[in-house]
Amino acid sequence: MRAIGRAAGWSGRLVSVPREGLPQGWSEHGNYAQHLSADTTRIRRELGYRESVSVEEGLTRTVAWERVHPPAPVLPEAFDYSAEDAVLAGLKRGE
Repeated sequence: MRAIGRAAGWSGRLVSVPREGLPQGWSEHGNYAQHLSADTTRIRRELGYRESVSVEEGLTRTVAWERVHPPAPVLPEAFDYSAEDAVLAGLKRGE
């Protein structure tokens, strides 16, 4: 997340909030019970795969593409900044 922020020129701060500190309905969607891992050893060994650009350059290009091709439509109601502010205020108070 920090690397994406840097690629986008964002200078904000990431805050980790315990699940219990989130408003009802703000939970992860999907099944994350299994472990996720990826191993590129075989494609590298057998096919000689190498990245053509660095991770940083890839993220910079991706951010640029996303800015030119934004999702449609962006729904303002999908963002609840008041609730986010309340969560952060609760963290500052130690709730």
